[in-house]
Amino acid sequence: MYKIRGNIDDTYFKEITLNVVNRIQYEEVMKKRELGLVAISPQSITQKENFDSFSNYLQEKQRCGVINLSDNKYTLYIVSPCEFSKQFYVNPKKHLLGILVDANIDPSRTDTPIPPPVISLTEKRRLLSKNRKNDNAKKEKDSEQDKFKKLQQELKNNLDEDKIKNVEELIKQNPDFKSIIAKLSNS
Repeated sequence: MYKIRGNIDDTYFKEITLNVVNRIQYEEVMKKRELGLVAISPQSITQKENFDSFSNYLQEKQRCGVINLSDNKYTLYIVSPCEFSKQFYVNPKKHLLGILVDANIDPSRTDTPIPPPVISLTEKRRLLSKNRKNDNAKKEKDSEQDKFKKLQQELKNNLDEDKIKNVEELIKQNPDFKSIIAKLSNS
């Protein structure tokens, strides 16, 4: 386990055995006030199969695992990677999410909004890369449109009306003609 956010002592979670005592619906977790978040992954390759099996079980049932900590003073809700967990933590890796709450706080008295989700560095890099690709594609498209407009203006300046209509008709009939004209204008 490792801390994502909150006032959680990392050393407390390093060597703990998690014993899931119950399962609850996502809506019940939303009634609690979050104290912190942890990401949970298997400790070794031999635990991966059981870990994945448990994660899949929680996801299929759309439930959170319930773990009581410190003589029932705190509760840790375990959530598999899903749309619900993304309200707290956005990460492309297949961690289980642990949501730590104070078990003694009356849920009817907690009107604290959920903090915005934490976005992992891996996800931030992926989103930035995707945005750059989209920006480059838009610039390339805008550039091609500018070249086409420039070429169209040159044609208007050098041709009479009948020839212009013929070129515009050719472009309508064959969309590839636009890129051919753009390539010719670059050479």
